[in-house]
Amino acid sequence: MKYTINNDRDALAALDDLEVHFCKASNNTLSEYYKIGQRLISRKTGSETVIDVLLKAKSKNTFYTWINGFRFYVWRAIRENLVLYEAFSEQDIHDKLCELFNDLQEVANFNTSSYEFNFNKKKSKKLALKGLPTNWREQIISYNPNSKYQLALITIALTGCRPCELEKGIKISISDNRIHFFIEGAKVDENKGQPHRTISYSLISGNPIIEYLINGPLSAKEDITVSIEKAVNFSVEVRRISKILWPHHKESITCYCFRHQFSSDMKKSKMGDDISRALGHATDKTRKGYGHASQGRGPVTDVVVTAPRPIKSVTLNSSENSPSFT
Repeated sequence: MKYTINNDRDALAALDDLEVHFCKASNNTLSEYYKIGQRLISRKTGSETVIDVLLKAKSKNTFYTWINGFRFYVWRAIRENLVLYEAFSEQDIHDKLCELFNDLQEVANFNTSSYEFNFNKKKSKKLALKGLPTNWREQIISYNPNSKYQLALITIALTGCRPCELEKGIKISISDNRIHFFIEGAKVDENKGQPHRTISYSLISGNPIIEYLINGPLSAKEDITVSIEKAVNFSVEVRRISKILWPHHKESITCYCFRHQFSSDMKKSKMGDDISRALGHATDKTRKGYGHASQGRGPVTDVVVTAPRPIKSVTLNSSENSPSFT
């Protein structure tokens, strides 16, 4: 094994390529990749190959996320086992390394361009907004004024934040007759996303949700931090309330519906790159997937969005619409 590894230039080159590929990813992303890869390896049963497991993905995005997760897990596992084998030369470590190299080579040799995928078509949450009343957010917010999620519902309605950003905590403050929401970004690395952003409204903007906030939970005009324990529980509560309010609505209403509605309102107001900043993006292409101007419930007035990174203009083409192995 030592001779094979030290002299197999293709294998070593593949490991070096993977190291370069993952070096710019954030620790959170790598941690998630490792968990995904570990889970995929454990799913192999009997004569199944890792490709068989990967092809069980129900969407194209999931498939490519799984591939990245698998590749990172195998890369790290090989590195760790090489160190152990150099030290102990045990047969079980040798067998483990052979299996890992075989799995890695199998994925590397899999030609996705020649394979016809049959993934389930993902339904956009933009579709879920169709048929809802104009004030659907206000109805959900006011359904249970004593709910522990009351402030979180108000915050997600006014900022379009991600549920995982609410887990981190979003700071709300008032100054200069404006209300400010400071959001610590998620899905951020050296070249992706906004590390943080601030969305602020005039206190006299006429927005009924802001009036509800400053006349209720924020009536003391003191700074507060809004947070939730688990995003999944928050989303379950949103679904539960929406099913009670609109039992015949075909699509599920989730936390991301607030994000799509927020983007739709901003698009109706033609706010351009401020939409990307508000959503926590660093390029202009991703906002295409969030809401549509025709779904806007009313113009967003007197809102100011600040974020540290400039918005890059990205020209969409067919290759950019599909995830890549690299």
